Order: sequence, then C-alpha cells, then structure tokens
Amino acid sequence: MADAEGLLVILSGSVSDHDGSVVQMSVNWGDNQINTYGSIDFSTLNVQHRYKEPGRYTLSLVATDNLSDTALQTITLSVDYAPISLNNVKPGLIKNSESEFLILTLNMHTYQEQFQNEKFALIVEFIHALDIDFVALQECAQHKNEQVVLGIIRADNMAMILVNRLMTKHNKKYNFIWNWEQYGWNGW
Repeated sequence: MADAEGLLVILSGSVSDHDGSVVQMSVNWGDNQINTYGSIDFSTLNVQHRYKEPGRYTLSLVATDNLSDTALQTITLSVDYAPISLNNVKPGLIKNSESEFLILTLNMHTYQEQFQNEKFALIVEFIHALDIDFVALQECAQHKNEQVVLGIIRADNMAMILVNRLMTKHNKKYNFIWNWEQYGWNGW
C-alpha cells in the first residue's frame, strides 16, 4: 500500500515468497531515484520517499528471493503539496470588507530549511486564501552565484518565486521590491 502525505510517500505492507524467502527489494520511485533494501523485515515493510515536486509517479517494486527469482509490482499515485486549512485562523485576521488591507510579515529563513518547495507552496496558498494585500519578507534571499534574471534579481530570489507562483497558480499579480543588505553564510 502506498499512502501520500503531501510530497512524502509511505510504502507499507509485506513481501513474502511461498517457496523460500525474500532477500532483497528495490523500489524505483519514478523520479530517477532507486532504493534497494536487503536487511529489513519484509513481513512489516515500511519505507518512505519524499518527492521534490508534485506529480503523478509510477513506482516499480522488484522483490528477489533466495533462488534469485524476481517479482514485479507497479503502483501509480499522485502526490501534491498538503492542503492548507484556515480553521485555526482568528476571525479578526480575515478581511470583513474590501476597504480593509491585510498585511503579512514573514521571516523566510534564507534557504536554511529543508523542503523549500513545500514551504513556498504553503505561503502562496496562505496569501491567496486570506487575500493578503501587502507582504513584508525578512531574510528573503538569493544566492550570489545564481544567474541574474532582472537587474539585481537572481533566479532563486525568494520574493520572485512567490510572486511568480501566485501569478501562475492563482492569476494574482503582486509587485515586489527587493534589495540586499549583506551576504550571510558566504553566499546568501
């Protein structure tokens, strides 16, 4: 069984051989990554994989028994970013009329965290769902070695990524102003 929790896929179940024992299993996750397992308990299989991007993937599982016979099973599944919920957002943080402005301040942590694509997706969905008017980002970085795409803006500029995703996914146009203060960690 394969369950998706956001971009994390958990493959669970059991692998057995009716006339011998399973000695190895390989999983081709469908995204150019293959894992081989040989020293796990195949009767209570539980392995995980995190995808970098949402999409539809076909997993290929190959089990090998003690006689070098193999069996193949394929599983196709769709993975996507986990949906956001506004259930715990205080009512005072939601606009009551078009004459109100909503401002979000957020520390982006300069690419220090794992799973940046998931973080960007969550921020985009939050900005869209709450119809935020102004966003002030701290530690909103770009790497000094990335390609310059416009003026001083480089290809991995966090503000540009958010603005582009808001336009692509929700047809919401935001403008941004960005300027660097200093290099941190010798590159950001």
